Amino acid sequence: EERVRMGGIKVMILLDFSGSIGGLHLDYKKAVVALAEALNFIKARFAVYAFSEVRPLVTAIWQIKGFGEQWDRVKARRLAQIHPRGGTPLDGVYKRLQGIVRSEKPDVFITLTDGRPNDEEATARAISELKREARMVAVAIGGDPEMASRLAGFLSGLGYHRSVAVSNVSELPSRILWLLNG
Repeated sequence: EERVRMGGIKVMILLDFSGSIGGLHLDYKKAVVALAEALNFIKARFAVYAFSEVRPLVTAIWQIKGFGEQWDRVKARRLAQIHPRGGTPLDGVYKRLQGIVRSEKPDVFITLTDGRPNDEEATARAISELKREARMVAVAIGGDPEMASRLAGFLSGLGYHRSVAVSNVSELPSRILWLLNG
């Protein structure tokens, strides 16, 4: 019965590939692949997007997997090709994804991040807008439990419905599945 309930969920995932994720990016990518495979297994409807600043003030957003697509090697290769760089322009990313959120109507929009957004006030406004469309969840990735917990507390203050801390990226799949089931 758990699988059926979770299988019906529609999840949008946003991956932060700012420069600070650099030291973790290979393990981060492996964890995201494991998460995608788990979501695929439970038949969740999900999409995966990623962002990074390719140049100062120029942010790229990649659709790794759309809602109507299956997770496969091609999607894993798309993910593998993203390189972390730049800051965390989360407000602009949220604004650019708002149309997709409105049209696809995910139940949950999960943002994986390891840092504070460039513009905290604008990000809080963007979160407030998106909360009308989906349950907004932030997963704070920290180098140690204390750092992750502090970041989760900060993210919670931006207005997410829920924020959780992960200090080891290999915990991402199980933590997110736990969140979705909760």
